[in-house]
Amino acid sequence: MPQFLCHLLTLAGEYYLRPELTSEVCSWEPIQCSVRGCSNLISGDSFVTMKKRPFAYSGGAKDPEGYLCHRCVERRLGPLTGLMISPEVMGTLEFTEEIVVLPQDYNIMLALA
Repeated sequence: MPQFLCHLLTLAGEYYLRPELTSEVCSWEPIQCSVRGCSNLISGDSFVTMKKRPFAYSGGAKDPEGYLCHRCVERRLGPLTGLMISPEVMGTLEFTEEIVVLPQDYNIMLALA
């Protein structure tokens, strides 16, 4: 697949992630997040750890596989991250608040009801 097409799929929300049990991933010691520029460690106190699948582009370039920390997963998957981690870790993460804008038709329908 061409690299530009992969970038388009990433913009659409496809990150080529696969869940793995953290007990199997971090059985000996915490491992470092594989995202470039991130130095967070993946500890063993979560239930599931996401692993980026290896990807080879048609031009010959390769994207390596690796594990993602909770903050990097939260940036990609949003609120679904809470299903994978313990409540203690969930309390330490900073979340961005979603701004919900209702369509104008909704207010008109409420006025008619």
